[in-house]
Amino acid sequence: MVNDYVYILGETDKSLYRPGETVKFRFVALTRRNILPFPESATWPSYQGVGEYWSEKTVVRLEPEVQKRRADASYFDLIDIKDPLGNTVQQWRDVKTLEALNLSYSLISDAAEGRWVIVTRVGEEMEKIYFHVRHDILPPFQAQVAVQKEIKPVDVNVTFSVCASYSNGQAISGIYDAQLCICSQRKLRRQQDSKKLIPKNKCKSNHESFTRQCMLFNGVIDRTPCFNITTNITKLIGGKPPSANDKLGVFVEVSEEASGLSIVVSKMAELKKWPKPKLEIKMPSSFRPGFPVFGNPLMRAILNSFFHHIVCLRAGCMRSNLCYLKPQFPFLIDGGSSVDGWCSASIS
Repeated sequence: MVNDYVYILGETDKSLYRPGETVKFRFVALTRRNILPFPESATWPSYQGVGEYWSEKTVVRLEPEVQKRRADASYFDLIDIKDPLGNTVQQWRDVKTLEALNLSYSLISDAAEGRWVIVTRVGEEMEKIYFHVRHDILPPFQAQVAVQKEIKPVDVNVTFSVCASYSNGQAISGIYDAQLCICSQRKLRRQQDSKKLIPKNKCKSNHESFTRQCMLFNGVIDRTPCFNITTNITKLIGGKPPSANDKLGVFVEVSEEASGLSIVVSKMAELKKWPKPKLEIKMPSSFRPGFPVFGNPLMRAILNSFFHHIVCLRAGCMRSNLCYLKPQFPFLIDGGSSVDGWCSASIS
């Protein structure tokens, strides 16, 4: 008994075509006759299992003509090409195996955009392969962007390079717009797939818990096909360390002046784990009752910069907190207000 007597494989020479181009494709049907490692007489079981794969199959006896068809060299009963609306635009019948290895179809100049399908049948078996048609005009130039693979907390400056040239290596005449962003890897992947700049120059962190503003760069491309851009990313970090799945993304749109055509290229860089911010308070370790005490709290962030967050000072001899929207500030504790002659201070 046998379930499937043939396996159909098919492919096109590429996945995307423009109207007017020729679609080249091929099919091959594999049966026991094709894949036997040594010559022997072709035989085929007299029974077949019929039914869906999730249910119990029914055993059916094959008719003599069906057995003969399966024992003979396989051929394709039907090959159809259908447009995105399901209309059959080309059809072949009774295609021999060798003929199916080299088939083609020329798209008309106003071929419909969308997903096309090529359907083939061998007996009861069917196979489909897909390709897309788009009217996009490919730019006559190419562009690349490169950035270091890994960014460490000590790396205050980041350099990325942009190259834009024609096929002969000559620099294009045009402009570029670049974005430097830190956000979740998932968000960056989706944006890379869209081949567009990040909208509104904002990018969300992992789990969308924090939104960062991207850094923007722009300029003119002329004479030199490649150039470097170096920038300080302290402002981009913004005093908030990146999360585990955050990456640095570089997106560059290069536009040719003569045609107005543009390309968006992008790269990602790993961000090494950032250290946690440190809280410090500088004040004398002891003091005498009745004398004022001066101190200075510090809230240090990464790269020896400071957090601009609200810092609150609580002193054991004061009735209320002192809160400041500054990374550091001097404070004064009036020792005369202490009840027991001692006073302690802390920050949060």
